[in-house]
Amino acid sequence: MINLTKRVNVLNLLTGEEMIYTCDPLTAVKSAYCMENGLMTKFATTLGKIDLPILRGKHTISCGDWTCRVR
Repeated sequence: MINLTKRVNVLNLLTGEEMIYTCDPLTAVKSAYCMENGLMTKFATTLGKIDLPILRGKHTISCGDWTCRVR
């Protein structure tokens, strides 16, 4: 069962587009990045364990132009 109370908002800093996920922040930014760049098949078949440009800040996680706050 999906826990709908655990919402993760991911924002594209370049376009302002926002996507909402119900997973952890790292998986959310990876998913948004992969969807934008046509890598979803590779992401899904490797269970998300592919090398992506991840940046971790004190309160954020980013992958490409996609970022979210870590609470």
